[in-house]
Amino acid sequence: MPFRSSLRRLARPLVAAARDWFEPGPIEVQDQLVTIDGGVAKGTQCYLPRPSVLSDRIIRGDYESETTSLMEVLVGETDVCFDIGGHYGHFMMTLASLAHDGAVHIFEPFSKNADRLERSIRANPWNHVQLHRAAVADQTGALVLHHAGDQGDDSMAYLDGVGGVQTEASFEHYGGFESTSVMGISLDEFEGPIPNFIKVDAEGAEKSVLQGGRRLLETYKPRLIVEVHGPREAFGCAQVISSIGYRVFEFAPPSTTLPVLLLHQDDPMIDRLSKPGTPLSFGQLKELYPG
Repeated sequence: MPFRSSLRRLARPLVAAARDWFEPGPIEVQDQLVTIDGGVAKGTQCYLPRPSVLSDRIIRGDYESETTSLMEVLVGETDVCFDIGGHYGHFMMTLASLAHDGAVHIFEPFSKNADRLERSIRANPWNHVQLHRAAVADQTGALVLHHAGDQGDDSMAYLDGVGGVQTEASFEHYGGFESTSVMGISLDEFEGPIPNFIKVDAEGAEKSVLQGGRRLLETYKPRLIVEVHGPREAFGCAQVISSIGYRVFEFAPPSTTLPVLLLHQDDPMIDRLSKPGTPLSFGQLKELYPG
């Protein structure tokens, strides 16, 4: 028995060395130019980090399928669309394909994501897509963006004084955030075309985005899809839009976030979406906060 124990002790470092030799090390994630194989944006080219499960879904065309299906109904060929929170560019490509004779404005403050989006825009024969390196909020001017950085989820960020994913769990998972100065802009102060459609995925700053565009929303009544991060933001968003005639609809199964559709009460699309046969993969719309 002592002899066998001695052999095991001697063998352990040899086994560990052999494992290190034969097992591959961590795979380096790099941006690659790819062509979208399916979905609304099929044939579009973009830069995506690979290997990545999320990127693979974007390439297949089945990422955020409920939201994409709803956009097909909401967005017209000549519409002006705002994509607030561009991230990897999935919805940028979707909106660029749907509103091919309109205009698409992308807002992304995190430089790493913005650089990738800019390269993707140049890789396509587009003249109707424009990138804005800015954070949409309820104020205009310099802001401090705290983000997970290269070692974490590159969608995780929050703005000083605005809000976002500054939770105990996020700090524990990412070991703190890096900070950088970014330009903040409100929708009411943005000097550009009036949008027909707005998509918002602001990582917990949804209320701030809507509050900063209150005058635009009340006057021009664009359609919105908003990714709501948590009950506090849901309540805050409801407070902003309830007094200006918007109705809130759930259209996809909730998970860690709740995607909702905001339509003004005068929008004829409300009646169209309530009819059977609407191309949504998650049943019929469910109105939240009725009455």
